[in-house]
Amino acid sequence: TMNPVSDQSTTISGRAEAGAKVFIKMGDNVIGSVIANKGAYSIKIIGVKADTKLTVHAVDSSGNQSAKRQVTVSDRTPPMISSVSKLKRTDGSVDGKAESDAKITVFRGSQKIGEGKVDGKGIFKVKIKKQKGGSVLIIRAQDKSGNRSKDKTIRVL
Repeated sequence: TMNPVSDQSTTISGRAEAGAKVFIKMGDNVIGSVIANKGAYSIKIIGVKADTKLTVHAVDSSGNQSAKRQVTVSDRTPPMISSVSKLKRTDGSVDGKAESDAKITVFRGSQKIGEGKVDGKGIFKVKIKKQKGGSVLIIRAQDKSGNRSKDKTIRVL
């Protein structure tokens, strides 16, 4: 077996026959192997991206190979809002850059005042009503896996 794996994982672990050699593959490449100690294994990994498919199988001391099990690496990384343009009281949109395909929500206090989507190039433009100078707006991104960004706060000029 293989436990769930996310893009934040630093190890892949699971259970296999005690003494069996466990192999983890990404595509055709073996990215790690280890002998299952007392029926458990743990293999260090670095930087496996979300939606990557990993396969695990074990070979026991007699050379018998287990069935292959596949797991898809889940996305646990929050989207990042890399920039938000300055907003003047005469502007009718909040513009910026964030993770492609993320949903952008703009709040004034706890009130949602606009919502939009980041395009494939990482650019967003969320229409809002013109705001009073000095108003504080909060911009939040959420990716398709439900991960939320840190809030980005801007003050209307």
